[in-house]
Amino acid sequence: MFQYAFGRHLSIMRKEELLVETSGLQRPGQEHRQLELNNFRCPFGITSMEAILNNSRVACFVRQCTRGFHPEALSLAMRGTIILEGFWQDENYFKSIRETLLDDFTFRDEGTFEQHDLARQVTTTESVCIHVRRTDYLLPQRSGLRVLEVDYYKSAVEAMASRVRNAHFYIFSDDIEWSIANLTFFKNDHTFIKHAVQSERAAFDLYLMTRCKHFIIANSTYSWWGAWLARHAGKQVIAPQRWFGKVGPPETPIPSNWIAF
Repeated sequence: MFQYAFGRHLSIMRKEELLVETSGLQRPGQEHRQLELNNFRCPFGITSMEAILNNSRVACFVRQCTRGFHPEALSLAMRGTIILEGFWQDENYFKSIRETLLDDFTFRDEGTFEQHDLARQVTTTESVCIHVRRTDYLLPQRSGLRVLEVDYYKSAVEAMASRVRNAHFYIFSDDIEWSIANLTFFKNDHTFIKHAVQSERAAFDLYLMTRCKHFIIANSTYSWWGAWLARHAGKQVIAPQRWFGKVGPPETPIPSNWIAF
């Protein structure tokens, strides 16, 4: 989603169609992923690296070596055909087209989703989304990512409860049973989100997150986007101050008006 958002901004700047090249999702030795932008109403086409190299004169190849915002990437992208490789996990790459992205990231199944009881609950309560990310972060190859401690969530919940009157916490997780067993400190109303069909969870959970009013996110781009896409005018967002593990970069990729905890 970060890469799409940056690409969408560039396509608008260049007045060109946005094409998505997907070979990076299936690289050998890395976790294979599927393109899930089709869950949204994003306008884009599909291309390949072969087509890019055959049909264009590539001026240069630019790789993002450090995280954070690099404004030179925006200016470089206006100079002919440039291949930009990176995560681009900073809202400054696309903040100026927020309204466009809110439209693009409208869910195709929104009409179905909004009829669900959970959707009604999060929109009619003083809802606080809590996201817990665990399963893949526990793998040895993901050692650069920090597995958040229970104390982070306990402190964040206490802080949010002091800021939001009648807060109702909704807990989302890829390991909901662990969350139920370990997040036992709630004094406010709270609901653990469980699904009978796990394959339907990712898109629906993200939809529910975007309908919440406030957020306690994990060090995860999944909940980052849930919070960023939420439209509640008075939303408060608490995020981890230390995003990565000891071997990871020090930057915390959160907007300046979010609360680093």
